[in-house]
Amino acid sequence: MLRKIIGIVVGVLLLAGAIYVAKSLIAANQRPRREMPQAIKTVYTNPVINGEVPILVNASGNLVPTRKIEVFSEVQGILLESNRPFKAGQFFKKGDILLNMDSKEFYSSLLSSRSGLYDLIAAIMPDLKFDYPEAFARWNSYLQNFDIQKNLAPLPIAENDKEKIFVTGKQIFTTYYTIKNLEERLNKYTLYAPFDGVLTESLVNAGTLIRSGQKLGEFVSLTKFELEVAVNGEYV
Repeated sequence: MLRKIIGIVVGVLLLAGAIYVAKSLIAANQRPRREMPQAIKTVYTNPVINGEVPILVNASGNLVPTRKIEVFSEVQGILLESNRPFKAGQFFKKGDILLNMDSKEFYSSLLSSRSGLYDLIAAIMPDLKFDYPEAFARWNSYLQNFDIQKNLAPLPIAENDKEKIFVTGKQIFTTYYTIKNLEERLNKYTLYAPFDGVLTESLVNAGTLIRSGQKLGEFVSLTKFELEVAVNGEYV
């Protein structure tokens, strides 16, 4: 009986020792856990500002000036020589003479018309002196300052209907406005550059007879241009 008890005790002790050794071996095989440092990530932010986003499109096309005029003549005459030739590629500043046409014949006709108006006014002076004495001084002053070499000054203003009807009946107003129209037409024998630019086309030369309505050339500005390109509808 004693031997049996001793055997049981020894068995229990061996079993306990085996369990202890097993646990020790298992514990020895486990790797130690590493503590990972916590990294704090830095994020940079900017406030959102809504606005237009430009679309860049590579394209090509023809560059054309925004200011381009075709030069035409409103009168007839011989194109005269000038210091700056009317040739393609020639640059002109605003106010420079583009071209000048011979206006001697037309100017002589204008002088004749002014002389005719002078005669008409001189013819009514005796009637004005007796019938309209209050108007005589005004018309006499106009006649004294009359110069057929200069543009006509405005006619005296009639102070009443009788004076106006009398002067109108003598064809003075009609003749006056006809001459003013001729004076404006005389200015068209000389063409001036409307802006800084260059001639891109010249169709006449010095000595050429220019007719009314004839195209003389093309004048363009070099300050602003437009580019005509074809763009897909998705970019509109």
